[in-house]
Amino acid sequence: MDNAQSQVKTNLRTVLQGYRELLAQLWQWWVAELMGMLPPALSSKIQGRGRYLLAELHDIKCSFRFGQRGDFDALGDFELDTLETAQWRRRFAEEAAKADETILFLPPGLLLVREITLPLATAPNLNNVLQFEMDRYTPFKAEQVYYGFRILQRDLKAQTLLVRVALITRQRLDPILNTFANLGMSPTVVAPAAEASNTLYSMNLLPKALQGSRSNRQQLVARGRMLLMLLAVALLFWLPLYYQAQAISSLEAEMEQPRIQAEKARAINEQINALTQSQGFLERKRSSSVSNLMLLNELTEVLPDHTWISNLQVDDTSVRLQGESREASALISVLESTRYMRNVRFSSPVTLNARTTKERFAIVADLSKEQL
Repeated sequence: MDNAQSQVKTNLRTVLQGYRELLAQLWQWWVAELMGMLPPALSSKIQGRGRYLLAELHDIKCSFRFGQRGDFDALGDFELDTLETAQWRRRFAEEAAKADETILFLPPGLLLVREITLPLATAPNLNNVLQFEMDRYTPFKAEQVYYGFRILQRDLKAQTLLVRVALITRQRLDPILNTFANLGMSPTVVAPAAEASNTLYSMNLLPKALQGSRSNRQQLVARGRMLLMLLAVALLFWLPLYYQAQAISSLEAEMEQPRIQAEKARAINEQINALTQSQGFLERKRSSSVSNLMLLNELTEVLPDHTWISNLQVDDTSVRLQGESREASALISVLESTRYMRNVRFSSPVTLNARTTKERFAIVADLSKEQL
């Protein structure tokens, strides 16, 4: 039961380690994409393109370069035996003081390189495993060598790791480190030259105790870069929103102009409609006035002298007349003969006015619009 629980815990740690490494890769990819969106100058500062002093050993000679990633200036090739003079000691001490890291690259001939397969469960404690198993995979014990490693492959199906281990004996490297120390430029990194990459190195053979601590200036630089990184990430989240808001404001401003023009056009159209309606009203009034005058003129001409009108009403469809006449019944035919009235008829019975001895009448007729 204890063995089963132990195996479960081991497998769980292995899976978690795999997820951590996957997240680390995703983080590196995401940061690289974000850096590509920034101006080159700002990207270089944030990515930590510090200054490096590179020393690459070739047998008894060593070539030196100083600068930033992708932009190194050659300082020259020197024999190690000729470096320990006051002139060179002072020069290289000055270069090392300006560098964020001093990196020593070792040629393949000085290194013993092994690719070994280990259980996947050893990944979280790989350094300790290699330290205890060093004499099993190499001719040396761990205390006799400086070593570094990197994982080449993970086989989840077979539950194994493929690990590349590079090492050099302390007996061989210590004199070289002492030479550099005498020059005032103790390396913080010792790496295989063949392992050099865009990140300068993929493994560090020096144990942490010998890697040295950063100076106060280097610590301030590192903190500044971290703050710049956080600021850049914040800007990369904020800038798209800012530009989107600016674009929306610009589009709204562009859309506002047609809306204002449309409002003006609508107001002008309403004024035109109002004027048109007013003109129509006036036309109708004028036409109505002219028509009424024509009708009144017609009635004046056809009505007998013994007939007078006390009330005349004209609307769009009919005419109403009230008055007195000696022969009211004869008025029907008279009015029918006019151009403006049709279907002439009495609207009420004819009565006699005893005082005037005339007949009172009330006549209604249809208005003939064609003639108006």
